[in-house]
Amino acid sequence: KERSTLFRWITWEFNDSMIESFQDNPSNQIFWYPSVVYVRNHVIFTIVNFFVHFLPAMLIDGILIITGKKPKMMKIYRKIRKLASATMELQRSDHWLYTDNTKRLFTLLDPVDKESFNFNIQSINCAEYVRIRNYGIRYFACNEEDKDLPKARKNFQRYDYRNL
Repeated sequence: KERSTLFRWITWEFNDSMIESFQDNPSNQIFWYPSVVYVRNHVIFTIVNFFVHFLPAMLIDGILIITGKKPKMMKIYRKIRKLASATMELQRSDHWLYTDNTKRLFTLLDPVDKESFNFNIQSINCAEYVRIRNYGIRYFACNEEDKDLPKARKNFQRYDYRNL
């Protein structure tokens, strides 16, 4: 029971932080409002991925080709899949770390060392972590530049269902 409550708290805290961080640092190439779906079963994930990502990318590229424009959605889809695939096993697995020794070590530090070498997990700001992580993905993995952020934010707001 404690485990499922903790998982739900981390899941919802992370989910809310993720959406907020997308508002601050949206991708230049967003074409719908982001959401987070937690799926552990690989078969179900593959089915959801097909209908939510692959099929729309194929349809939009088909429309772009028919209208004489350059297709781009499958390229974006492949980039997202590559990023997701790199961490898929970590995302689908439970990880239990026993931290009794680490907690004990932290209590033995003097106040100056606690400040200098803070490894207290309780002090991690989930929202700030997710914001920095999403910025890093946008900047380093997707090679998007800060100068494009105002345009990307304006585009993001077009897809925000809360503004309807």
